[in-house]
Parts: sequence; C-alpha cells; structure tokens
Amino acid sequence: GGADAAAGPSVEFELVPSTHTLLSPCCGRFVAVSPQGDRIVYEAAEEDGGLMLFQRRIDEREGRPIPGTEDARHPFFSPDGAWLGFFGNDELTIYKTRFDGGTPQRVADRVGSHPALGGAAWGPDNTIVFADRGDAGLYRVSAEGGDPRPLTTLAEGDASHRWPHVLPDGRTVLYSVSRTSSEVDLIR
Repeated sequence: GGADAAAGPSVEFELVPSTHTLLSPCCGRFVAVSPQGDRIVYEAAEEDGGLMLFQRRIDEREGRPIPGTEDARHPFFSPDGAWLGFFGNDELTIYKTRFDGGTPQRVADRVGSHPALGGAAWGPDNTIVFADRGDAGLYRVSAEGGDPRPLTTLAEGDASHRWPHVLPDGRTVLYSVSRTSSEVDLIR
C-alpha cells in the first residue's frame, strides 16, 4: 500500500527558433530532455545551414549553441545531467562533452561502417548503450572510452534493436525491436 505521490506542477512551453531553424523530426531523436527536467538539447540548423546542438533551460526563452557540437546528431544525457553524449556528423563516432565547458571527447567508434539511426542511452554505471547499425543488436561501451562490446543478439525474425533506454537500476535496458516481417515493433 501507501499513498499516491502528489502530482507536481505541469510545465508547458514552446521550442521556438530564433536565429536558427529547428530540424524536421523525420529521422531519429533530435531532442533530449535532461534527467532533472530543467534543460532541453536539440539539433538545429543555423542560418548558414550548418547543423549544431543547442541547449535551452526551461526557464529561458531562447536556446544557445553548444560549442564543439557542429554537425552533431542524436543527443543524449548522462544520468546526472552534467554530460551530453552525441554522434558525430558521420554518425559513426560517439562523443561526450561537459555542459560547463571543454572540448568534446571521443568515446568510441561504432562497429558498423555506415550511418544508422538507432539512438543511445547513458546508464548509471557509466556505460553507454547504443544501436550500432540498422541490422544488428545493441552494443555497450564505457563512457570513459574503449572498445564496444555486444549487448543484445538478434533473435529469429528480428531486423534490428534500436532506441535503448537504460532503467535506473543500471541492469535493465528497454529497446525497440524492428521485425523482418510486417509484425508490429516490439519493446523488450
């Protein structure tokens, strides 16, 4: 038993571009919300057409570019919200950068040799789980860097595993399964 927790206040706002234009959410995750819910990071194209990541605090009106994220894609937060992970412009390399400044650091190269949209998640054990390519399972790598290791294996009928989400226990990963047939995608 136990009493239900009281619902917190609802926050509603618009993500309106100013000097830059939001990208179309046609492919992948182009927005990430911090674990604390106080900041949003999103992909945007600047006026000159260059892609970059921008951050906006919930209590601010405009986003600001994040230095060193030129041509970055698919942002994701560390569990404490101090770091931002992202894929490089070729979508083959994973980087991380601190919000309080500094140069982005290379974490790992994906195993696959072609771009694939499939996302990544940063677990509380400092491991990044990511989709490697469009026809494979998930991989994991230390956020400090190293060689990626397989995490999931495709079962019969699976086309790919994508969009990982690491639960707070650090041992459980939810992910989407694309099927080779016309079946509906599964979440495992």
